[in-house]
Amino acid sequence: MHDVAEDKQLRDELATKSDGELARMLCELVPLQHNTSDLTDRQRTIRAIEIARHQQHEWTQEQTNSLVPLVIGIRWERAQLRHRITDRLQQRLTAGLIEEVQRLHATGVTWERLDYYGLEYRFVGKFLRGELSRNDMVQKLNAAIHDFAKRQETWFRRMERHGVCIQWVEGQGDPIMESMAIIKRHLKAVGV
Repeated sequence: MHDVAEDKQLRDELATKSDGELARMLCELVPLQHNTSDLTDRQRTIRAIEIARHQQHEWTQEQTNSLVPLVIGIRWERAQLRHRITDRLQQRLTAGLIEEVQRLHATGVTWERLDYYGLEYRFVGKFLRGELSRNDMVQKLNAAIHDFAKRQETWFRRMERHGVCIQWVEGQGDPIMESMAIIKRHLKAVGV
């Protein structure tokens, strides 16, 4: 239990914020959330912000100089993400992915080693060995990349459930500029 008095002025200011804005504010103040329930209840989020703001004023120099991780993720609407994945695969194939894998193998990289280079190399290697037709290779590789993207989303959700605050930026906007703004706010918050 934290012995921090209620801050009426802060609470009035926070009352106008959306739940998402409150969660982002708390994540900026306390990047490694140990209590994720503070992010699921509006009143708890407001109280946690209140406590975090109070504690910021009490930080020692040692705490200020410690490393505070910053995790930024790019969020895409699912249908658009699927479209982007498929387009990217077609671009890679057009840009010479098959020829790249052929050259690597010709220079001595074994098929087994190519499997460890990633999905694209694994499936193209199967195609070049005659285990898959070109059409099957493209279809199976596309499906495998989509499955991998789903696993990444699950991984991110698990990170958040375990208290890692991910600063999400929208892929459709300007994710680089949004990320730079988040980094600047983060550096300011940790006193750099």
